[in-house]
Amino acid sequence: MTIAITARTSLPLGTRPPGTKLSTPLSNPAIMVLGDSIGYGTGDPSGNSFRTYLHTLLTAAGLSPTWIGPQVSGTAPADHTRSVVGRTTVDHSADIATIIGGGGSYHPTLILVFIGTNDANDATLTTNFATNYEALMSSCHSLEPSARFVAVLLPTGGDANRRTRINTINGVLPTSIATLQGSGLLIATADCRVLSFGQDMLRSETPSYLHPNADGFAKLADALYPAVMNACGLDAQW
Repeated sequence: MTIAITARTSLPLGTRPPGTKLSTPLSNPAIMVLGDSIGYGTGDPSGNSFRTYLHTLLTAAGLSPTWIGPQVSGTAPADHTRSVVGRTTVDHSADIATIIGGGGSYHPTLILVFIGTNDANDATLTTNFATNYEALMSSCHSLEPSARFVAVLLPTGGDANRRTRINTINGVLPTSIATLQGSGLLIATADCRVLSFGQDMLRSETPSYLHPNADGFAKLADALYPAVMNACGLDAQW
C-alpha cells in the first residue's frame, strides 16, 4: 500500500531517516510515548501532538496501534492521545515502575522515547544525560522485557543555550543507544536531527521556535514513521 503524504507534511525523500528493521513483525503495537511537552502536544491547538498523525500513517500501512499511558491530551479518540509526558529523564526514572511492569497499569509493546528537550533546560542534566537516559531505558527493559523501543535523536529548538544543549544530548545519544542495544534492548532510531524548529521546519510550523503547531507536528510524525515501522519489524511504506 502506498501512503499519500501531502506537500505540507512530507519531508524530502533524502531526509527520511533510515533504520534497521527489527525482526518478528508486530502488527498491533501498544505504544507508549515517554516524553515532554512536545509529546504532550503543547503548541498544537488540538493538543494531539504527533500521535494522531502517526496513528493515521500506521493504520494506512495495515497496523492496528493503540496508545497507552496515564496522561490524556488532545481531541482525538482516547487511544490516540495517551502518553507519559512532560518530564525529564530523572523524573521518568523516579516513577516508571508505578506505570509499567508488575507495579503499573500499562504494558507497552513499543516505547517511543522522545525525551531530552526538558533535560536541555539544565546544564547538569545535560552533562549527565547519557547516564540518566541509559538508566531509564534499562529500567523500562527490566519492567517490560519484551517491549521494543524507538529512540529519537532530537530536533533542535528554543534559545541559543537550549539549542547548544540539545546538540550536546544528540552527540551522546548514538553511543548510549549502541550500549543499550548491546545489553539486549531492541531499539530502532528515529533521527529527527534533520528537523530544526523554526529553521528546517518552517517558522509558521513552529511559532515558539520549540513547540510545533499542527502542521509542524504532522511533519514530525512523518519523520518518526519509518523508525516506528522498523521497530514493528516492517518496512515503511510511502
